[in-house]
Amino acid sequence: MTTEHDSRTRIVLSWLHEDAHENAERYLLRALDEVDTTPQRRLWWPAGRTNRMNSYAKLIAAGAGVLVVAIVGYQLLTPSATPSGPAASTAPSATTTSSPSPSPSPDVGAVCTPAPLKFDPNAIDLTGAWAGDDDGVYYVRQLDKVVWWNGMSDRESPPEALGRVWNNVGRGEIKDDLSIVADWSDVPRGGADGGGTVTFQIGPDSAGNIQITTTSQTGSGRGDTLWVRCAPGFPPFPAG
Repeated sequence: MTTEHDSRTRIVLSWLHEDAHENAERYLLRALDEVDTTPQRRLWWPAGRTNRMNSYAKLIAAGAGVLVVAIVGYQLLTPSATPSGPAASTAPSATTTSSPSPSPSPDVGAVCTPAPLKFDPNAIDLTGAWAGDDDGVYYVRQLDKVVWWNGMSDRESPPEALGRVWNNVGRGEIKDDLSIVADWSDVPRGGADGGGTVTFQIGPDSAGNIQITTTSQTGSGRGDTLWVRCAPGFPPFPAG
């Protein structure tokens, strides 16, 4: 045994210097002597190959590092899609369908819905409401051959405007040729103040429905030339 062991041996020997470690010291020194005297086996590969393998290992390590950097950079640059769960579906609420309520019709001075009536020369009855082509409504009463009427302007206007422009009354007789020769006059409800005579003709229209047309007149003149049958109606009276 020699005392020329390296520093590591000296450290171990100092630790083993206590009496409790004398056996361990003896075993350690014997092992070191055997290591020094045992011939060492040569490496089976050349030293140059070791250098080459070290170079290959360095290249592989460098490539792996580049690959890791590339993957990390791609993940940083690519916006990550926030996973979203399926949209919460709400159960369709039950809808109740109600039949549409009829929209209220605006109040007019006189409802006068067209009501065509077939012309029969042997059964002339003019009693009822007639719509004039002057926007007036004519309420007619026939007794035998005698005809009376009350005509009022602006049947499509609000009730308060009915007959305010003109309001006339008349009386006539039905002749054998179904003409009516009548006298007429405005009354103070309207703003007109006229009168005169007028001749009407009872006959069929192109569809065979009864109509009354103006054929001649005298006096201040009238604005109507045609009357057709309509169904009368009136706005309800206000409550109170």
